[in-house]
Amino acid sequence: DRSENVVLARNATEAASLCLWLSGVYFMRGTPRVLTTEAENISIPRAFRFFMDHGNSGGHDLWSSFQDFAAMRTRRPFVDRRPTGIQVDQVPVLKNLNSYEEEVIRNLSPETRLVVFSHVIRDTGRICDVPRLCKAVRRKNPHAFILVDGAQALGGLPLVDVESLGCDYYVGA
Repeated sequence: DRSENVVLARNATEAASLCLWLSGVYFMRGTPRVLTTEAENISIPRAFRFFMDHGNSGGHDLWSSFQDFAAMRTRRPFVDRRPTGIQVDQVPVLKNLNSYEEEVIRNLSPETRLVVFSHVIRDTGRICDVPRLCKAVRRKNPHAFILVDGAQALGGLPLVDVESLGCDYYVGA
């Protein structure tokens, strides 16, 4: 029973933001770097760029994946936010998904402290070879934490055995 390793959040974006805190990346000296891809929902890289309510409980954020009908409200559409100071590098992968894993590894630097990528690409349904990519990240930068975005995988794949993937964090919706 590994239930003590499960944390519930309102959505995948809020869970990704929580991983930033759990990993301690925010507290690292200098300018911490997060590496992700353009295949992620825009809310994922934003979760590392800004301190804000990524769960969108007030319904003021038009970019949230949380169903809130914010566009129909008369309140201002954006929540208060302030920069984290974290450098977020987004790898362009959508034009050539055949080299998805290779592009993530090629763009990984010694300064990268968190690597974020999708288990299943939301635009195409392509399934990433998560165990292979996690092993490659560990070889190139053993100090980086790995966060896998499983928002499109859970419920879509017949089985997701998180412990066998090799990541530090796995978030989903």
